Amino acid sequence: MQTLVASDRLGSFAFDMLASSIAFFFYQFIQLLVMSKFSPLANSVLTPIVKAFTIVTLNLFYGDRISVISASGIVLSVGGGYLFTRAKSAQKKAEDTLKKTT
Repeated sequence: MQTLVASDRLGSFAFDMLASSIAFFFYQFIQLLVMSKFSPLANSVLTPIVKAFTIVTLNLFYGDRISVISASGIVLSVGGGYLFTRAKSAQKKAEDTLKKTT
């Protein structure tokens, strides 16, 4: 804090903190609106996929490298979401078929 005051950057820091807080609020608010349209199970699947997408997007934007471990985690997260969606779809088809036959 003393360094910010001494370098006359306290105002800039305060503005950055305020802008970041407002942006984070709207991010959370919009995420809540979108996620309220889905079931809790879909929320638990979508959240890691959204985070993986955010990580990849920011890494590309800032030009950061993605380590092998990070890439494995991203692939695992997105792949798990994809496989869950496929399994849920197959389960729904099986239930619909069972209802038609009874």
